[in-house]
Amino acid sequence: MRVPSFYAFSHQSSDSQNFKILPLVLETVSGAIHFLHWLYIFPTHRELLLWRVCSVLVADIPSLFYTYFAFVRVSPPNRGPRCFAALLIFTLPVLVLARLGLLLEAIILFRALPSKAHANVEWTSFIPHI
Repeated sequence: MRVPSFYAFSHQSSDSQNFKILPLVLETVSGAIHFLHWLYIFPTHRELLLWRVCSVLVADIPSLFYTYFAFVRVSPPNRGPRCFAALLIFTLPVLVLARLGLLLEAIILFRALPSKAHANVEWTSFIPHI
């Protein structure tokens, strides 16, 4: 059996739809992981709100793209690219700022570590020796 050197799948196949949806699913799961700290005790109420808002944005912005892909299947063919461009223009900066907000908040939280975080650990007691 011979395989072509420069194979590209058809954009009309269901496989291409799966490749469009997979990054969105991963982005949603990544955003949902940040919900684990929803009840975490933050040093200030402002930081708590920042974490919660950014977590919701990161988890929910991909749902707009799920809606877009469902819309494209039922809409006229000439409306799809313009809608996608508008969606990217409005949501991509918000998503980037939300991601940066989560990163910044995670770095800022290092200033208020609990006292147990500074304890010296005797790692050799955890490693079995011969």
